Amino acid sequence: MRVALTIVLLLVACKTIDVTEQNQEEWIKQAKRSILTDVDVSDVTYNMLRRRGLHERYRDDPVGVLAVLREEMYETRARDLAAAIAEVAALQARKWTTLDRRAVMTVVRYSYAYLFDPKLEPAPSPFDAQFRWALDLYTTSLAYLIRDSKQQRLEDIRKQRFPWYGGTARIEPGVNDLRWAPDQFPQLDVALDYVVEGLPRPDHRRGFGVPCILRRSWDRQAALQGRQGTTVRYLLEDLNYSVTYVARLPDGTSVLDEEETRWIIDIYDPTITTHVTIEGIRVPLELDYVTPIALTFANQQQQVGLRALLRQDESEQTGGLYMFQPWVRGKIPVLMVHGLASDPLTWLPLYTDLMANETIRTRCQFAFWLYPTGQPVPASAMQLREAIRGAMELVDPNDADPADQYGVVCGHSMGGLLARMLVIESGMKLWDLAFDHPPEKSPLKPADLQLVRDALIFERMPGIRRVIFYATPHGGSPGASKGLGRFMDSLTKVPQRFSGTARRVRSALRPEFRNVPRLTSVNSLREDNPMLQVINTIPIDPSVTYHSIIGDTRGAGRTDGTDGIVPYSSSHIPGAKTELVLQSGHSVQHTPKAARETRRILLEHIAAFDAAQAKK
Repeated sequence: MRVALTIVLLLVACKTIDVTEQNQEEWIKQAKRSILTDVDVSDVTYNMLRRRGLHERYRDDPVGVLAVLREEMYETRARDLAAAIAEVAALQARKWTTLDRRAVMTVVRYSYAYLFDPKLEPAPSPFDAQFRWALDLYTTSLAYLIRDSKQQRLEDIRKQRFPWYGGTARIEPGVNDLRWAPDQFPQLDVALDYVVEGLPRPDHRRGFGVPCILRRSWDRQAALQGRQGTTVRYLLEDLNYSVTYVARLPDGTSVLDEEETRWIIDIYDPTITTHVTIEGIRVPLELDYVTPIALTFANQQQQVGLRALLRQDESEQTGGLYMFQPWVRGKIPVLMVHGLASDPLTWLPLYTDLMANETIRTRCQFAFWLYPTGQPVPASAMQLREAIRGAMELVDPNDADPADQYGVVCGHSMGGLLARMLVIESGMKLWDLAFDHPPEKSPLKPADLQLVRDALIFERMPGIRRVIFYATPHGGSPGASKGLGRFMDSLTKVPQRFSGTARRVRSALRPEFRNVPRLTSVNSLREDNPMLQVINTIPIDPSVTYHSIIGDTRGAGRTDGTDGIVPYSSSHIPGAKTELVLQSGHSVQHTPKAARETRRILLEHIAAFDAAQAKK
């Protein structure tokens, strides 16, 4: 009887073990579960607590459990304890509706320790789930501290003391590869707090640090007038600047050390720095260069290009070269020129795709040209030449930077015609087409004569070595002389700068041209426009490499179709190094294949530049 009772008691004491199947989605959810995705710590940390008899205490007393785990880590130097401490500290931070900065700083401290501490053992493995959690805990916790401090001056933030459970962290400034001091930016935001729509999504490749956005406004007119430094002259007036914040310990420092912790805050420009070295390890930074640009143009009326066509004088005031970052010596300039009734916003999808490539992002710098697109093509080309000359005199007056001699111009539609006019030499061909007398015998007033000479007699722009044409009507567009083209032309007003000159010039033209249609961009694009026909016969300078990307609404590779506005016969230009015909409408620059082709061309250009420099 006693034996039977013992057996019954043993059977009752035994737990039933059961196994059930789970689908892949459940497995993935379980594998990813941690304090970051759930209200509780990960199974890995829970089992560490259970083995130490802390599993019934950590939820009610996280701070006490933190002290126990720290003591054991000091004795054993076990790296996995650092990750567990970070999770328990995150649990403590969640207990309060207001930010527990002490708990959050503890998360930053010990997640960093798991990743890099030189005295903890064994070395971390990137295949371990704790490694991934530690990286994300570091990022999210540092982001909390940045959000909490963003109303303060950045320089003040970097001089504070941050308490953690067990001590105090002194914050010191470290690397800053921006062109300005951080305190020149009155506003700081965390890029992770925004979702971008209308542009290619940011790559968000996981890395180290917190992508942030520095914001400030510039007085562009003051800069253009020389009342501010040259580095800001071409920047957008409302600048959202992409940076990555990193909080780190000095190399060789450990959480096992007894002295006060000294933390260093580094600020990196992702167009300059993409990796940092910590404890001898090359670590990729987490970057976001799309969200700041998207914030710049968010909630703005996307009608800049139409206004530039219909309100010529207004667009002349705001036109010119624009950049998203200050000019940097040694980077290859890439100029993007939009087309009729368009604006630089048309380049943003392509620009953000190009910036995803590390080589292009760190080796090239992009500028965008905004201009009144209703004026005649020669007038716009003249203004573009003036703007480029002014920029080069400002940033490289002695032609000392070899990168400035390897510029690239990307031109879409009518912008491609402007790009072409940068790399040809007109001689007297355009002048002789329009006038039956030489310039020195012109009856025009000196100011009018100078304007017309600059527009019709020009040399190729030095420093441009490659051009990419996108859906460019080298031979004109049939639509320019038809219903929609005539309607747009009727709405277009020539800027006052040219309107008076246009009337006076008309009387000096050859007799057969005195009754030409209005001097507007739409008429400049007509297939029967004699000036466009002559421009199309002038060869591109042989030192310039050029490429064509062409759209066809019916299919790729065709040579008998159209993009809906420009036929292949007009977009095709003999002598192009490469020609790619894509299935696309006229906005071929928006297609992923055009982005891949542009990326390939720019990488080829960078390699050619490097090879040329190696020979010197």
